Formats: sequence, C-alpha cells, structure tokens
Amino acid sequence: MNGIGERSGNASLEQLIMSLRCLYNIDSGYKTENLKKISEYVEKASKIKVLQMLPVVGENAFRHESGIHVDGLLKFPFTYQTYPPEMVGQKMKLIVGKMSGKSAIKGKLDEYKIKAGET
Repeated sequence: MNGIGERSGNASLEQLIMSLRCLYNIDSGYKTENLKKISEYVEKASKIKVLQMLPVVGENAFRHESGIHVDGLLKFPFTYQTYPPEMVGQKMKLIVGKMSGKSAIKGKLDEYKIKAGET
C-alpha cells in the first residue's frame, strides 16, 4: 500500500487495483471506496507520509486549478479523471488560485451554493 517498501519502494497496491479495473475491467475483489482510508491507516501505522501527488490516494489526485482544465472537467469529468474520485474514497476538489479561470470560480461558488451574477 502507498508504494511502501525497501529502498525505492514497491508497486503501489492501490494503483495496481485501479489499473486492473480501469484498463482491463478486472475486479480484484477489493472495495475500492476504502482505498483512501486504508492508505491513511497505513500512513499512520508506518509513520511514512503519503506523497500529495501520489496517484489514487494522494491529496492532489483529484485537485484541479487551471482554467481550461477545470472548464473541461466540469463539462465532462472523464476528460481529466479516469474514474470518479468517490470510487476510491476521495472527492474532487476545485482549487481557486492564480491559475484559475471563471469556471473554477463558478464551480467553487456552486459548491457553496452561492449565487453570483454574470458580469
């Protein structure tokens, strides 16, 4: 789990499970919606921090900021996400930052149910 192993680590179980499912339609029998929680448990038990940019379970795996990227994602999520984040116990997170466009801002306002007029 989390790629933890001697020296440079091992193949990441969560990445293998999701690759088998998404690329080859092979169900490994694991409840994938628990992968994030299991990853957090392993992180705590091993005291080895999960990298933010780790696919599947990392904090950045489903974070989106840049304008064109967020616009495409909100129109059709599979543009930038192979599977729904909930499938692995994650949530999509829109980040409003220096790279954001109006789609990210509108998405964030919608997330908080704030109505804003067009200008």
